[in-house]
Amino acid sequence: MDNLNFSVNEAIQYGNNGNIEQWVHLFLNSVGNNAPFSEGLRLQKRYWLGPVLIDLDDIYRCCGPEDDIKFFEPKINWEKRVSHLSQMIKDGWNMPPLIVNHSDGYLEINDGNHRHEALKRAGVQKFWVILWDSDHPDHLLPYSEKLTIAEVSELLKDLMGNQVHEIEPAGRGYVKDVYFFEHENTQYVISFSKESRHVHVKSQIVQCLKKTTVSMNTTLTWGTYKSLTYEVTKRIKGDSLRGLSKAELEPLVPEVIRYITQVHFSSISHTSGYGWIQKNGQGEYKSWHSFLEGFFAKEQDGFWTNWYDLFDNSFLKRDTFDALYKEMMSLSKYCEGQRFIVHGDFHLGNILYNKKISGLIDWDNALYGDFLFDVALLQMQNPELEIAELFKAYYTSEGISVPHFKERFRCVALCKGLDAMRFACKMGWKESYESVVAYLTCN
Repeated sequence: MDNLNFSVNEAIQYGNNGNIEQWVHLFLNSVGNNAPFSEGLRLQKRYWLGPVLIDLDDIYRCCGPEDDIKFFEPKINWEKRVSHLSQMIKDGWNMPPLIVNHSDGYLEINDGNHRHEALKRAGVQKFWVILWDSDHPDHLLPYSEKLTIAEVSELLKDLMGNQVHEIEPAGRGYVKDVYFFEHENTQYVISFSKESRHVHVKSQIVQCLKKTTVSMNTTLTWGTYKSLTYEVTKRIKGDSLRGLSKAELEPLVPEVIRYITQVHFSSISHTSGYGWIQKNGQGEYKSWHSFLEGFFAKEQDGFWTNWYDLFDNSFLKRDTFDALYKEMMSLSKYCEGQRFIVHGDFHLGNILYNKKISGLIDWDNALYGDFLFDVALLQMQNPELEIAELFKAYYTSEGISVPHFKERFRCVALCKGLDAMRFACKMGWKESYESVVAYLTCN
């Protein structure tokens, strides 16, 4: 128990492994300081789901200063506790998920009433919740953002027949869920996402990379299932480079450089624009400068809705962010005219290796722009490998001209870094935030 930190991320890991009930009891009998609740839960069989993101307005407190509430707490005590938690949130507290009971469609908070109030005062709209029900597991299905293995199996049988087996979760990100499966002795992948843009983008990129040796998990079929977009692809053989030691990675870096350079210098003469690749194959913005403005615009939909609230309700420091943003925009002129295919999420976890580099996966963030964008992310996540200098040496040896390398690299590094800063704040990862700030201000 000494190694547990009782954070959302830890709870998600336990949940993905089917052990969320174990995590709940470990939490309640230690830092949660709610052993009686743990004992009550053990009195009969309970069904569990989570952690899942739920709108805070859809779950209800059972404790507070209101006269008609189940468990009354004097206002002075309530305010003292909530104010303390509010400050902890601003200081970067990676708080545990709320524990909520489902009964006849009503969601009541059993553990986390004060945290719920502090989150709402901080402007948080949704937060991670562990749900439990005493009657039947199906009661929790409407709240699940993740399909069950049974649901995935049924869909695959409809798509590919009965000879589908060995279905297993490959991982769950913030945008999609991925499963591996086998059909007629061939390995496949099926992914589920809330939008279909990535399927169209991938088809555009496949056309551009036809004359290269780059392997992509090209789309075999896709469609919609329960409001989600599914995509079936063949699985590229190989394991990701993530987790390899520096000694293991160093001899692979030259091949990684050659591989991604093929992507960067593929022909895109039939396209125009910068930034995110649209369904029609064109870039969303007319210039690199306008792409950067749009990337960090205050008004956005989806994941970054109301992200400016992070300046007030998290450890995202406005003066630090603004200074780095201003520097980035002043350097954007050096990246204008640099139009190449950019993977957009070029990290070790998306590079596969099977005796040699065997493929690149996860093209959801592909864009048109300066190819140093990919180099900057790989460098930021692996500073010990001196990635930028190795790429620079390769360009020189191959006669590839990269004018204003320093200014362009700094511009795109700031873009990736600023995005990483706000993401860390949104997720409550203060240590990650401070690491990125240190990297950007020391380079």
